[in-house]
Amino acid sequence: MARTLSIILFIAIVVVSRGANGQTLDDAGLWFAALGNGKFETLDEDAPLRWWFDAHYRLRDDTSGFNQSIIRPGLGYAIDDLHTVWAGYGWIKTAPVFGNNFDEHRLWQQWTATPSLGD
Repeated sequence: MARTLSIILFIAIVVVSRGANGQTLDDAGLWFAALGNGKFETLDEDAPLRWWFDAHYRLRDDTSGFNQSIIRPGLGYAIDDLHTVWAGYGWIKTAPVFGNNFDEHRLWQQWTATPSLGD
């Protein structure tokens, strides 16, 4: 019984895959990113408050067309020397291949850990 089901499944996969026609799009893109985070210099050296910023610029159409930009500022709190929790705002502008351009506005959060790999 199991062998019969396996053969039927194999035949079904072959039949479906032979009938599937796909269109290939040959397109190269290019992504740029600038990232940074650190301590606020105006605060005490041991202050746990941190800053975060990342920006992305993405091109498509063999690098001649705009695809997406992302701006993400944020603030962090250092729990200890190895762990920081972050929260911020993200603005994402997208120009899809089909359809209208659109903007996204969202809040983001993350946790970073910086473990040591040994001395």
